[in-house]
Amino acid sequence: MRYIDSTIYASRRSAPELEQMALAGITGVIEPMAPQGYVRRHAESFFEDAERLLENDAQRVNRYGIGYGVCIGLPAYEASNFVLCQQILEHMGKLLQHERVVALGEIGLAYLSNAEETLFRHQLQLAKQHQLPVVVALPTHNRREVAARTITVLQEENFAPSAVLVNGVTEETWAYVRDYGAWIGLTLDAQTHLSLERAKQLIEHGQLQGVLINSAAGRLMGDPLAVARFARYLHLNGYTKNQIEEMVYHNPKWFYSQRRALPLMDYQQTQTNQTVYRHPTMAGAGAQY
Repeated sequence: MRYIDSTIYASRRSAPELEQMALAGITGVIEPMAPQGYVRRHAESFFEDAERLLENDAQRVNRYGIGYGVCIGLPAYEASNFVLCQQILEHMGKLLQHERVVALGEIGLAYLSNAEETLFRHQLQLAKQHQLPVVVALPTHNRREVAARTITVLQEENFAPSAVLVNGVTEETWAYVRDYGAWIGLTLDAQTHLSLERAKQLIEHGQLQGVLINSAAGRLMGDPLAVARFARYLHLNGYTKNQIEEMVYHNPKWFYSQRRALPLMDYQQTQTNQTVYRHPTMAGAGAQY
């Protein structure tokens, strides 16, 4: 069975872990810009981080036969230095044209400040200009209120739901995201997000269509094999291979290929499937930004 980890900080995983991921069947990973844990003081540091992901880290991951896509964006906590954010946004467009950049993200809201919302809106507009899907992250606190405001901003900006992946969805926020029509990202981390059992219960009660699975491994701790473990857990609980692969392979491959091809390894690109996997709310050939 093939897997794509739709959000993982692969650059922070060791060589043995990357090898284990490849052996487990992980054929592709998506890495967003990692939170630094502090507010940047210089715009250059952002572009240096992005260049490292797009070049050195991409080559490192590729050596293990794993395809590597990147999301570029400013997370909510960066908004506390909005002048610096503006400097970065002025030049981010060049990065978004890179062939490895498959989405703008992770972006969103955390504490519902005016600066956060302004930064969020600016990046949604930038994504529209470059016809990129966006990855939105929900915080681990105050989930309902933040999810509701996040959806309101997306609607006010008239952003196509089929071009939005919302990560960090839990029982509290599933209905908000599903009603809006975005793709649902389930993060497998029993301490901060979802255990395997809770994730299974969510898809049982809310449908598995339009769902992506990720480990987010590397941001704090996390398990780089979480997606493969979840697939095995579902198989042991009666799910078919086709049902599982829809979530853990076809859905992320389709979502992240809306602007440009997901940079899988050449031999993976030849493993095509005639079925077109799309979000159930999608109409027509592609998203309208």
